[in-house]
Amino acid sequence: MPVNKSERRAVGNDQVKYPWLDEGLAEYTTMMFYENNANAGYKYTFNGKRADALSAYTLFCETFKSSGDDDTSMTRASYEYGSELEYSYMSYVKGALMLDDVRNSIGSEAFLNGLKKYYSDNMHGVAEPQDLIGAMEKSSRRELAALFDCWLDGNVKLYA
Repeated sequence: MPVNKSERRAVGNDQVKYPWLDEGLAEYTTMMFYENNANAGYKYTFNGKRADALSAYTLFCETFKSSGDDDTSMTRASYEYGSELEYSYMSYVKGALMLDDVRNSIGSEAFLNGLKKYYSDNMHGVAEPQDLIGAMEKSSRRELAALFDCWLDGNVKLYA
């Protein structure tokens, strides 16, 4: 059933304070669009976008590791990143990889139900990270704070 423009609802978030929540969700749902439209003739695929993100993030971490500046935490406000490049990799790329890891950990059905819950619980409001984490925990019936914390605190660096 088509949705009227007047029925459209949105979830806001503080993209300055929690850039990964805004940008990571945008990147990952874009990847999911390609996954759900695999036969539509688009140049991109979900697996291709995920592989590109993983290889780019790994290269980014290797580069930062060699410079001695390897803070890969995502809990920083947008203005606290050292460069636009660092902001982009932590918010867009790593944010999408984190959400893919969550989806792989809890399963696609629970992940999609978590996104729906996040949306319905926060429409017309301003969501925070705990809102997304809580929605995923509720839909999966699992504690996920440690998984999110690993990514958000910078413990997942993807290099040896």
